[in-house]
Amino acid sequence: MKPQDKPYTMTIYQLRELHRSMRKAGADVAAFDFMFEGVTSSVLFMTDVAPFRLVFYKRSSKERLEIEIVPGYMIRLTQSREAEIRRYFEMPAGGWQSMLFKRLADALRAQAPVEFVPPRASERQLIAKARKVPEADKIYFCGLRVWPAINARNGEKQWHRNPRNLEKVKLLDPQIYRDVKDRDISVCYTDDPARAVKWVGIGGGYTVHCR
Repeated sequence: MKPQDKPYTMTIYQLRELHRSMRKAGADVAAFDFMFEGVTSSVLFMTDVAPFRLVFYKRSSKERLEIEIVPGYMIRLTQSREAEIRRYFEMPAGGWQSMLFKRLADALRAQAPVEFVPPRASERQLIAKARKVPEADKIYFCGLRVWPAINARNGEKQWHRNPRNLEKVKLLDPQIYRDVKDRDISVCYTDDPARAVKWVGIGGGYTVHCR
């Protein structure tokens, strides 16, 4: 291997702590804000893929950048990524590659959270689109469809939860996921924040008629 092809690695200890917090919350994806070289990004830390990865979404455009997190919560970058990283962060060509990678890693260490926080609306939109969940534009919880009760009223025709609905719930609302995952219940979402309701538990008396 040529010296310039040698990978640059650095452990981002904060991601290890964040992942521990995510596991406690039952979350597969966390989001946080990140600023580097004057470019503001929303970052998704995805742990439901192998290897884990950080996905950067530039606030000022639709550009995105992915960085894999290898075992040990390390970023691993090679010279082949330098031009892509410079372009994303609007940096001129030239300069020391190793210094660029180190500064990026140091910024991640300084800004990555260590505690999981439920994603904000804008971050929920990113997660829904990144994971191509059903009706990705609908991200606000608005009610439940309790299929045993519905089926008891409908007679012969029986309906049940679509597995993809549960996938969406796990990504957007880990707390709701824990409460409904073992029940034949679909979680309903709306694209209208005015129709959103707060989750207070499975016995919250939520409507089954949200659209």
